[in-house]
Amino acid sequence: MALSVVAAARWALQFPKTALLASRLFLDTRVSPLLKLAAALAAVVIVSPVDLFGDVPLLGPVDDVALL
Repeated sequence: MALSVVAAARWALQFPKTALLASRLFLDTRVSPLLKLAAALAAVVIVSPVDLFGDVPLLGPVDDVALL
């Protein structure tokens, strides 16, 4: 599904705020280190071109959707 120009512009304007929020949450000592690790691992799995669970039946198609 292609993004419309309006949706792409809205996303581009929202991205700096979201990145700032994420960086502040990672630096906040009140946030559990376990949650920080889980978020970092989820980001790596989403961005990584390697499909770690692609060959596992039932888990392959579901892992990408579950992380989003």
